Amino acid sequence: MPTKRNIHVVPAAEGWAVEVDGTPERSVYPSQMAAIAAAWKRARHDQVELVLHDRNGEVWARDTFDNEPPDA
Repeated sequence: MPTKRNIHVVPAAEGWAVEVDGTPERSVYPSQMAAIAAAWKRARHDQVELVLHDRNGEVWARDTFDNEPPDA
């Protein structure tokens, strides 16, 4: 089974970035809302966790799109 790579929305010098765990993949957006929209769509499609970070890099929210039962 492939490794699930969570999606993160993080602050970037150019605005806000969407990053994928364990990969160099990074997309930059001009606003946090644009980054969240793109990340939400990707996390839902990939059935992984979406992790939102604030301007200081601290996690402030998570959303899980994993179809596994909570105790799996």
